[in-house]
Amino acid sequence: MTVGSFYFRLTTSGNLLGEFSNNGSTENSTESAERKIPAGNSFVGEFYASWQEDGKAFYADLEITPKTQTANMFTLTWMRDNKQVFWGQGFLAEGLLIGNYQDQPIP
Repeated sequence: MTVGSFYFRLTTSGNLLGEFSNNGSTENSTESAERKIPAGNSFVGEFYASWQEDGKAFYADLEITPKTQTANMFTLTWMRDNKQVFWGQGFLAEGLLIGNYQDQPIP
């Protein structure tokens, strides 16, 4: 089971830049996400995400949605080939979206 943490910073163009690590990492790695449909300046939306692990490139569709009845908490889902590959949750702190993720559903 993969378990990790991440942060994203929102760029002025509405895209995401950040870093992540997980239980298989030896150091932090970069992840970026390009917004699919330009829409405002919010973490909420659909993105094309890309990152590298051990020199190998990975891609996924990332969707960030607000958690029900919370102002600054979010659910993240990474999909590849119409299958969910990572489940995540995060919160806003000092302008960053900070959270955790895993490769199995979060209860």
